[in-house]
Amino acid sequence: MSTIKIPELKRELKQFEHKELIEMIVELHKLNKETKQLLSNKLLGEEAINAHYEQTRKIIKDQLSPAKGEPKLKLKEAESAIADYKKMTGDVEGTADLQLYFFELGMTLADSFVGFNDSFYTKLINAFADVAEACRDDLTLAERFKPRVRAALNQADTADWDFYEELADIYKNSNFYENDDDE
Repeated sequence: MSTIKIPELKRELKQFEHKELIEMIVELHKLNKETKQLLSNKLLGEEAINAHYEQTRKIIKDQLSPAKGEPKLKLKEAESAIADYKKMTGDVEGTADLQLYFFELGMTLADSFVGFNDSFYTKLINAFADVAEACRDDLTLAERFKPRVRAALNQADTADWDFYEELADIYKNSNFYENDDDE
């Protein structure tokens, strides 16, 4: 299957009439939910991004801490929703908040149930590391998230030793620790 490259695409699009471009964008909008969400985010702005954030947060909650029933534990679905949000919005703070929410719910789940495999804990570590990475160049964001990060880290202290040690290493190499007045 041959696909068009970006420079070629730009060259071809310049030859279209305004009406033809609108028709093509409408077709793209109908194509799939991801394209529809991306166009909504670009055209409607903050309103669409906020709705997308809430939808992503609900997906995470449904997988790790549903209002009714047992957690579904389709972690890939939650991770994919976060990745889609990041890709479609470019919202660093919102993405970090969703990753931290994923980590917090995962920790609560780990405290409530036993027997999770290494993959579960690896996903939590990755989410925690992603939050630390997002805050690396943004001290304001690091300060805003620090209370939640510290609470989650304290909660992890009761978990498996290797798991906690890995989280503690990430914390100690982050802006959270470097700017920690309480240490």
